[in-house]
Amino acid sequence: MTEEEANIALDVIVKNFLSVNSVLVDDLNELLDKREETDSWKRRIIRETCAYVEAVCNSFRELGIIADNLYGPEEMRKNFSSNELDSIRRDRMGAADRIKGNIRVGHKCANSAKSKTDFGSEGWEWTQKLISKRDSLMHPKSPACIAITDAEWEGIEAAIKWIIDEVFAPYRGMNEALKAESKK
Repeated sequence: MTEEEANIALDVIVKNFLSVNSVLVDDLNELLDKREETDSWKRRIIRETCAYVEAVCNSFRELGIIADNLYGPEEMRKNFSSNELDSIRRDRMGAADRIKGNIRVGHKCANSAKSKTDFGSEGWEWTQKLISKRDSLMHPKSPACIAITDAEWEGIEAAIKWIIDEVFAPYRGMNEALKAESKK
């Protein structure tokens, strides 16, 4: 891939991300504006949040694919861990590991070294439960799969806030870098 082809691909990724982002943010905001304390509403917000997180993380993955094509496997191995490369290439991993890897790829593509996600935190622990709950909502096998306890909801609600902030950290890093570059 030439640098010109990479720039064209980057433009497509950004345009697609902004379009998808706009629709998914509107969906989330509509749900949040009509907040209900029903299990039905909670299930919808879980599904919408996970769709949104997956869309953002997919844009990181696409950035990683461009880097992979532009720089080649040897250079990628110098800069990305094997788990991060697996998340770019989607080598048989679960949603939580894929999201984790793609957030790390996003940080590296953004060169946002100062904004690192703490995957040892309670926020990540609850985010994994959020993703697991989304999976059981999408593939229910029993009534327990679609039930949401009050205690579970408290943690999931905190996870929603945490993960949305974390998936945007690399974009904030990119934005800061672009602002600094434009001042030169």
